[in-house]
Amino acid sequence: MRTLGPRSISSFLKVFLDISFGFIALLLLSLGAIALWSALHMANPALPTPTWHWGPNGPPMFVASPRGASGLLLFALYMLGLLGIVGRLRKIFITLVAGQPFQAENARRLRIIGLILAALEVSRYAVWAILLLCAPDSPVRDYRPNIDVVGLFAIGVMFVLAEVFDEGVKMRKDLDLTI
Repeated sequence: MRTLGPRSISSFLKVFLDISFGFIALLLLSLGAIALWSALHMANPALPTPTWHWGPNGPPMFVASPRGASGLLLFALYMLGLLGIVGRLRKIFITLVAGQPFQAENARRLRIIGLILAALEVSRYAVWAILLLCAPDSPVRDYRPNIDVVGLFAIGVMFVLAEVFDEGVKMRKDLDLTI
């Protein structure tokens, strides 16, 4: 099976990324609606609010405290980062399906994906530190975030792939200039 062009593995993965992008976008919109309804409920406690939960034994979906609202905000920011990654991957796969992967834009997109992954990784430690400072008596003090070796490796791979794509662009330009 071919890896580039129409009816290839790339086109199959692009369809999968399109579906994932739509699903994440819908989840983000739903999360925004839940956050808005929760904010309205905090402003007016008489407002009726459903008692839905995130899973069978999970926390309530609609929050009634600023701490819960900040949790929703953090989850929304994480989903926004994921949406940015999938959106850029979709654009890269468009060029793969077209058979022209070595474009300068793809190198830039890979660098942005690496930066988003790095921001998501750093945010885990930042959230832990903020929770530790703001609530020293909470169970957070017993938790120590682990170093995600796979995440760090993925960040490095994105930057290396960006350089590979830059070299591919240079080689393509050189090839176009030769007879």
